[in-house]
Amino acid sequence: MLKIIQDALKDAADPERAVIMGNYMKNVTKFRGVGQPKMNFIYSYLRKVIYYEGQQNMFELANQLVQSEYAEDKKFGIMLSQMIKFDKDLLRKTESWFTDGHIREWATSDAYCGKVLTKFNKKPDNAKLMLDWSTHENIWIRRCSCVGFVITIRKKKTDMELLYQICLNNLAYDERFNQLGVGWLLREMSLQDLQGVLNFIRFNIKLFSAEGLSYATEKMEKNMQEELKKYRKQQKNLNEAE
Repeated sequence: MLKIIQDALKDAADPERAVIMGNYMKNVTKFRGVGQPKMNFIYSYLRKVIYYEGQQNMFELANQLVQSEYAEDKKFGIMLSQMIKFDKDLLRKTESWFTDGHIREWATSDAYCGKVLTKFNKKPDNAKLMLDWSTHENIWIRRCSCVGFVITIRKKKTDMELLYQICLNNLAYDERFNQLGVGWLLREMSLQDLQGVLNFIRFNIKLFSAEGLSYATEKMEKNMQEELKKYRKQQKNLNEAE
């Protein structure tokens, strides 16, 4: 099955598109040049056959695809992972996808969040694992602990206190993609708990980058955005004065 999938992706490849995609992602990983519509077509065509391989075989197939040098293969492995019933032990096995360097950029990381973590985090006990991930040494695993809740929070089925702690843990690392992950999650949380998000930002304003704050306040009213931006600048000036 691995060869069938990779041959299909190879046949759909566009070398010129691969160069464009690689440049856009700063050539962190290699591309075949397969667009998402073609990826979806191949997945739809093979989906049932892959499903009947069984849970264990599906995971092994996903694992092999994610370890490929090509971004499209990784993405396909993540796409088929949405058919896998992850428990905590099986999900922990995917940590090596990040720690071994197979996933090391935001596009594949965020696809993993959407296809795998959104479903996994619906169970409250599973969601608590993300608290551990929020202090992980790997930047992308920490980012996942935030981004994995972006869709879930829209459905109002999440422990807000857990999410605030996850955000705080990520901010402690002062890494750009952790800042943006926090900002993205807080942006969605603000639609459910605006006052809580405002309080969180004000209390931890010194930990926010300008970009992270901009993401977090994107769905707030303009006057709130300006007030928080001004407050951050004031606090930054006070720190520099000290």
